[in-house]
Amino acid sequence: MLPISICLEWTVRTTSLLITGEDILAIIFTCNHCPTAQAYEGRIIQAVKDYAEKSVDFVAISPNSAAGLRLNEQGFSIVGETLEDIKIHAEFYGFNFPYLYDGESQEASRAYGVIATPHVYLCDKERKLRYHGRPDDDEKGDNIKSQDIRDGIDALLAGNEIPNKETRLLRLFDEVGE
Repeated sequence: MLPISICLEWTVRTTSLLITGEDILAIIFTCNHCPTAQAYEGRIIQAVKDYAEKSVDFVAISPNSAAGLRLNEQGFSIVGETLEDIKIHAEFYGFNFPYLYDGESQEASRAYGVIATPHVYLCDKERKLRYHGRPDDDEKGDNIKSQDIRDGIDALLAGNEIPNKETRLLRLFDEVGE
């Protein structure tokens, strides 16, 4: 079980979003420089639009410290991973959700156990963790068979359990050969 209360305390200190009382909270750890995270940005923006009237809050958190990036990782984005950079990135790409920065302390990222981006966590009204994993099963978005974040949100909105409570992250496992 994730130490969700630690994470929520950190996020509440950062934004008042979590105390709005929406039935579902989608927390998405993402970043500016990762090609996989970038590939999902448009689908996340669309999901926020699609669930705008359905008691779902979305928040994104950047877990990356600019000092921790290797030079070869910085070639995928026009900006880096500082607080100012994520503000520029969010505005340029039209993020319609808060985009928080955890790069200095990585307190929330460590508490959640984030290992790659994007990494989605869905919490119910009591803020109990109900799902964590990938947004869907196709990085490019051309052949999606499992819309994990949407399926999870829909199940929770209907008062049901999420059948797959955890899915593997795409890019991370491809890179380590699993």
